[in-house]
Amino acid sequence: MFWEGAHMDQNRQFRFLIPPFFFIASLYLGAYLHEKHPFIFVKEMGVGGVAAITASLLPLGFLISTISIVLLKQFWKNYEADISKESAERIWKKLEISKNISAFEAGEIKNFQNEEYKKANLNIYITATFDHSLLPTGIHEWIMRRWNIFNASAHSVTALILSLPIGCFFWSPNWGMGTIYWVIIVLSISLFLGVAARKSWKETMEMIDFQSHKEKPKECNACDEKAMD
Repeated sequence: MFWEGAHMDQNRQFRFLIPPFFFIASLYLGAYLHEKHPFIFVKEMGVGGVAAITASLLPLGFLISTISIVLLKQFWKNYEADISKESAERIWKKLEISKNISAFEAGEIKNFQNEEYKKANLNIYITATFDHSLLPTGIHEWIMRRWNIFNASAHSVTALILSLPIGCFFWSPNWGMGTIYWVIIVLSISLFLGVAARKSWKETMEMIDFQSHKEKPKECNACDEKAMD
């Protein structure tokens, strides 16, 4: 995503490690409630099995995050930069891009609502350029933290939902009280994570909108690093 800067690798690891934790924890909870005694499996696997599971956390996190992103883009196409027409117009003028791009003329947007613009989905490029080239480092990092919380929360919801059919397949084909308790717990946690994701997403977009009202700074965010030392 466009908010990620110098700490991109750490941010990705953060997002890739949290969803697998919820996924595995949910499966263990389901196994426990089905009286499958999940910790016996760990003992039987031995050190090598535990090491293999540990090594698979990042790939599993990447898979879960990919599924989550595909679903988000399928049902919420512009979630990465869902800013208003007015915000996009203000940002476009600050970028001072002189080259004509499709429905645009030098530094001025002709029509943000036409089909050509919607198809191109230029909001993400406008917002990414604005975030990386014009926003101060402190603001950029504030936005990045909120965006990481959104991603971690949203992908964790996906992990929890995926754990339900997988757990039911492994633990039991029958819907007993253990399954009902497990589903209720998993869905309740998913609800709280969904609320957190929505709040962080809203704060991210509102900050972009708020910053679009500011006059263009004389120096870019790279210049602010000296001031923060």
